[in-house]
Amino acid sequence: MLFFVLVASVAAQIAAMFADMGALVALFTLVGLLLCAVVIQS
Repeated sequence: MLFFVLVASVAAQIAAMFADMGALVALFTLVGLLLCAVVIQS
């Protein structure tokens, strides 16, 4: 589960970088970190 969350997060960040949207990169980074924390806690 953690692996899939990380892959999705990185893929979203790369897509946002190609779209040249710094705010989206930051948002996806934060969301990815939060999801990782939730998965680790459960």
